[in-house]
Amino acid sequence: MRKLRRYGQVFYGLALLLAACVLLIACGPSDAQIEELLAAPAVEKVTVHWLVVGEGTEPWMQSAENDFVDRFNKSQDEIKLEMELGMGGGGLSDRIEAGNIPDLVGPLSPNFGSRFNEIWADIGSLAVEGSGLDAFDPTTVDAWRREGKLIGVPFGFWPAVLYYNKDIFDRAGLAYPPHQYGQDYAAGGAWSLDKVAEIGPMMTIDKSGRTARTTSFDPNTAMQWGFMIEGNDLRAAVAIFGSPSIQDASGEVRLPQAWRDASHWIHSAIWEGKFFPNGLALESTRGDPFGKGQAAMFYVSTSYLCCEVKFNYDIAAVPSFNGKITSRRDHSGFGIPQASRYQEAAMKVIMALTSDPGMIAAFRIVPARTEMRKDLTKLLSSQQPYVDWQVLVDSMNYPDDPPYSEFLPRASGAFDRFSTFAESLLTKEDLAVDDELDKLEVDLQEIIGQ
Repeated sequence: MRKLRRYGQVFYGLALLLAACVLLIACGPSDAQIEELLAAPAVEKVTVHWLVVGEGTEPWMQSAENDFVDRFNKSQDEIKLEMELGMGGGGLSDRIEAGNIPDLVGPLSPNFGSRFNEIWADIGSLAVEGSGLDAFDPTTVDAWRREGKLIGVPFGFWPAVLYYNKDIFDRAGLAYPPHQYGQDYAAGGAWSLDKVAEIGPMMTIDKSGRTARTTSFDPNTAMQWGFMIEGNDLRAAVAIFGSPSIQDASGEVRLPQAWRDASHWIHSAIWEGKFFPNGLALESTRGDPFGKGQAAMFYVSTSYLCCEVKFNYDIAAVPSFNGKITSRRDHSGFGIPQASRYQEAAMKVIMALTSDPGMIAAFRIVPARTEMRKDLTKLLSSQQPYVDWQVLVDSMNYPDDPPYSEFLPRASGAFDRFSTFAESLLTKEDLAVDDELDKLEVDLQEIIGQ
């Protein structure tokens, strides 16, 4: 009886198998379809090599970039994105020299990009589906036009604001700077650089605890400073005083009044007011007294991520100069080298990068895509809820014009000369400022006019 039951199970299984085979033959692909499938080439992903430079190499940015690469690669089956870090600009320079040029480079500034102007593809000539720039703020696109071509796609820009150390203000018993533009200082008077020069010395202290308002104050032993401005090339620093443009309509170098105002104000703040860190102080703090809790106020773009030591800080409105407020814009974007074999694929990656909320939040940037600016304060607060990001949004109403990012021929040589002039301001108390500015103008004309 057991044998009959086992044989019955075998015959039943064979019957099911036979029925399945008949169904497969009846419903399966035809011979022609099978041949077509066999003849079709296997789809291979294009590998796009992304060289991360500039701000993107900072440790706090890398996690956001790695996360983006992972999400992008999982989101589609056409492109494999690979990321490599190039610290500073050396990574790009080394690649160019070795002939090993990546497919995508950034985030970088237009001024940095123009140092390698000849390597970039003209973005305007890349016809890639879905890559139209009409969704981008035109001012951010224009920042990337260099010598007749569009050398990059804008990611966005960082407006300059005033970072301030709340703990230092509290210890000095001073009111915080206003967060709303156009608002007076709480203790009275317009919020201006004159007000900064008034309260800055009260928060500048030497190792003996004396402030810069006392005659016995020793700046060589200062442990804390009242105010500082980002930009050792000075061009960035000048923006708070007005236009940093150094060329007239004919291309001749003409340093505007803003340069002279900035140079005299900074030199006076260092050597007379003694509330602005000199060269020695900047060197001892590796250029960042504020990040080390040793400066009360810092005019800097929001690309700056505070801080090396822990203290309470926030951002406030930029102080005015001669009644005008200027929030410098530091533009950032991505370039595609002409040598890339996969320019269209790289462009698709850029379109994804510039619309990714995670990247925008991590970089604390005003996105170039206007639709991404909705609820920007909420997005930025998701990572740093203790910062008043409305100040960043409001700063968009006070742009530098013409912009700090304005094209400068032979930028490398010009920036080197800016730096030597800034070093003189920071290190020479007896500097004849106007004479040095005259020399700077002549030298820049010789560099740029070659």
